[in-house]
Amino acid sequence: MIVSLTLLFITCLSLSFIEERLSDRDKKLLYVLLGVVMIVITGMREVGSTPDTEAYEDMYYAKEGNLTILLTEPSFRLISDLLHSMSLGITALFFAYAILAVPIQLSALWKISKMPFLTLTLYISYYYMIHDMVQMRCAVASGLFLWAIYFYVNHKKLYTLLFILLGTFFHYSAIAGLIIFFLGNDL
Repeated sequence: MIVSLTLLFITCLSLSFIEERLSDRDKKLLYVLLGVVMIVITGMREVGSTPDTEAYEDMYYAKEGNLTILLTEPSFRLISDLLHSMSLGITALFFAYAILAVPIQLSALWKISKMPFLTLTLYISYYYMIHDMVQMRCAVASGLFLWAIYFYVNHKKLYTLLFILLGTFFHYSAIAGLIIFFLGNDL
């Protein structure tokens, strides 16, 4: 996994040096391909390879009525129940969250950045490692919050509120995003 993450980082960093010379079509194609690679890396990680994977495995296979499951966000219970009903294992859960989180985050970064490959390089160097690879529920919520910021800056307050509330469905801490409404329009 370290090798694939290193290669991903080096690829993004290299593309950031030439992104101004790439056509829009090539940029989009490469960006989508990098997103697919990120989904595969995130989805294929083994239990125990990163922090929290063992806890996710315990939660995934926990019985109904378990206190941890009762206190976990609705999205986790819903996704877990759906995957269980199809007799799928923990890797399916990792893929499900990666398929949700990576496109949400990458589309937001593409939308708000003038240099998407440089932004993606910075994202991979820290947030991808901590959110997508460890805190997968938070990864979805943070991607939704990036969109909420975009909508807030573009004076679409209802969309801002909806994306923050949707983020809360994935991670309760996303409710803290409501503070954005108290920051004024200087964001």
